[in-house]
Amino acid sequence: MSESKNIIEKFSSDRPIFSRDNDSLGRKEFAESLASAIKGWHGNDSLVLALYGAWGSGKSSIKNMVLETLKESKDTCPEIIEFNPWQWSGQEKLVKVFFQEIGKAIGRNDKSEVNKKLAKQFKRYGTYLHVGSSIAKSFYSILFLVFSIISFIGGSNYASISYNIISYILGTLALIIFIIFQIGDSFEKFADMFEASYSISKQPISELKREISEKMKQLSNNVFIVIDDIDRLASDEIKLIFRLIKSNADFPKIIYFLLFQRDIVEKCLCEEISPSDPSTGKEYLEKIVQVGFDIPQVEKSKIHKFLNNELKNILGENVIESKRWGILFKSGINAYFQNLRDVKRFISTLQFHIAIFRKEGTSEVNFIDLCAIEVLRTFEPSLYNSLPKCKMILLGYDFSLIPDEEEKNRHKITSIIDTAYECNRSYVRKILIELFPTINHLLNENSYFRDCQSEWLVDKRICTLEYFDRYFLLRISEDNISQTDFENVMSLLSDRKKLLSQLRKLNENEKIHTFLFYIYSYAHDKKIDQKYTEPLITTLFDIGDDLPEKSNNIYSSAHWIIIDIANQFLQYETDYRKKWQILKDTICNSKGIFVPVQFVKKLEYEMKNNEEYFLRESDIKYLQNELIIKIKQPSKIECFLSYPKKLNIILEAWNNWSTSKEPQKRTEELVATKDGLLSFLEGFVETRESSHLVDGSDFKKEYNINLSKIEKFISIDILVNNIKKQSISSENLTGNSKKAFDIFNLALERKKNGMIEDDNWIDM
Repeated sequence: MSESKNIIEKFSSDRPIFSRDNDSLGRKEFAESLASAIKGWHGNDSLVLALYGAWGSGKSSIKNMVLETLKESKDTCPEIIEFNPWQWSGQEKLVKVFFQEIGKAIGRNDKSEVNKKLAKQFKRYGTYLHVGSSIAKSFYSILFLVFSIISFIGGSNYASISYNIISYILGTLALIIFIIFQIGDSFEKFADMFEASYSISKQPISELKREISEKMKQLSNNVFIVIDDIDRLASDEIKLIFRLIKSNADFPKIIYFLLFQRDIVEKCLCEEISPSDPSTGKEYLEKIVQVGFDIPQVEKSKIHKFLNNELKNILGENVIESKRWGILFKSGINAYFQNLRDVKRFISTLQFHIAIFRKEGTSEVNFIDLCAIEVLRTFEPSLYNSLPKCKMILLGYDFSLIPDEEEKNRHKITSIIDTAYECNRSYVRKILIELFPTINHLLNENSYFRDCQSEWLVDKRICTLEYFDRYFLLRISEDNISQTDFENVMSLLSDRKKLLSQLRKLNENEKIHTFLFYIYSYAHDKKIDQKYTEPLITTLFDIGDDLPEKSNNIYSSAHWIIIDIANQFLQYETDYRKKWQILKDTICNSKGIFVPVQFVKKLEYEMKNNEEYFLRESDIKYLQNELIIKIKQPSKIECFLSYPKKLNIILEAWNNWSTSKEPQKRTEELVATKDGLLSFLEGFVETRESSHLVDGSDFKKEYNINLSKIEKFISIDILVNNIKKQSISSENLTGNSKKAFDIFNLALERKKNGMIEDDNWIDM
């Protein structure tokens, strides 16, 4: 809760610093010198200072440090007014409030009658200008209204009445109507108009201004008026601020401190004076601003140091000082941080996203990758949004034998890079190669990369299929497993019963494949203590019988991942006797059959092809006999009726390892039932993909049942007789059972017609 609150409090990228103690860019000396010069100015005229700098360059921070320095010396501190024109809508109201604020500041500390009167005079002066501006703005509208009425009167039957009298009456009436209905905030402005008319009859505005000026000279301290963010005002409001300072607010003892981006203001002023001559804006500005300062440049090293300190506070020193962060930073990330606002803008959203993926002290993503992708999201949004569309290319899976497909993939990646700002494309290219190493061969000819999928997965990298989506969805997808859940399951390695229960839940939720690949990656990188080898492999063999035959993942099936995990652990054990003991214990103690059968078949193949293999033929025979004992258990074969391919592999292994006729006898018992017969046939369906086009397109699936393979277990005549006895027909079947039954009958028909068995592939 406290962490979330802390993040929300910092969720603002646009906060300037307010104290010199927080200055990390070495600008406090400049602010102190400027404050000293302001305190030391004693002229009788107004003074206009300006601080020029681009948006985000730190103008407001320098302003705050100047004000802090001024306030430290109460005797010499001027009356400070921070005027924010953003708070007031409409140009006329802005003028009125501006002078009211000056009056309030003057009467704030000195309550003398002189200052009270001066405050009222400033208010009245602002009202004069406020009303005058309103009238001038709509002068032509009034004239049009008056002359329209006079024209109407002139052509009417009332010509006998004095034309001058009527014109006077109607003109006055038109003015009143206009004041009430045409000027915004009609009642307030009508009151201001009345007050101004009454006051002006007693004292002209020019005389009022002279009187204010004389009284301002008598003030003990200057008035320091700060106007920030002028460049972010509307064009008309920018012009008004400078007209105000130049013509109506040039009073003695007033120091103006204006902060803005110079080129924006110059362009705006140019539009008012002479749009065809760009230099006029610059010249006009120089007539108003007596002393202008450019914001001190900051060394990039200080900006980058500030960034790294912020990242250390969030992620820890080990992450930021890692070699990989250094490579990414120098590859182009550093180019995106030109000022402090860039850093704050980036850090604020990064903190939010890190909070999403940091659970119970565990990270759900690679924080270095998250930093890099957050840089692209913040500063290159178009490019960031394009990345998920090329997911499989970026991860290195979208390869094809079709000619020119690689060139198409290269074009897609370069098109993504082209969505970045042109000045940053070389940096983006390097960043993407570092994030997605498999695209290196697309962007750099004759290059290669080291395939480290297991290492990348353990490190939760964006370049892995399991983690890619997290960086864009900003959550863990439903078919994935969180790091927290993974670690919770791994904590059960010493308890086979609980571990098996959790594996079954993962299988039910269709997350087992992802979990197994995590295990493989951790085993590959030696991240699992070898003391858990036997219980872990045994439990994985247990769950193997329940796993689906087909994988919906881009990697190999779950069964083969288990075999690869077992291989990894065996390879790390160098002692032959320990290795053999692990192998015996896992296969003999496991209740599973299918994965151990596949594993022993693999071991047998490797032994036959490697004279220096750690297993002998007698070792393999021992393991085979142990598995045959399990296969022969009552009803064990029937457990695989829902997994026809597994059933086929188990029967085939039993037949190859046994010298008896038990496999054939067991097969006859199996096919005596409808379910057993159909499952048996499904297990023998072979599938292949083919294409008749040269370019490899137009793929189609073809199917076959090799009758000779079936006859190793049972005669075809017995199968045909059983089909008749059980009245099995294609019309009464659906799905894979129907497909297997139809393929079997087509194979029979083609055999009768003398066709070669290898030519029995059919397109269904």
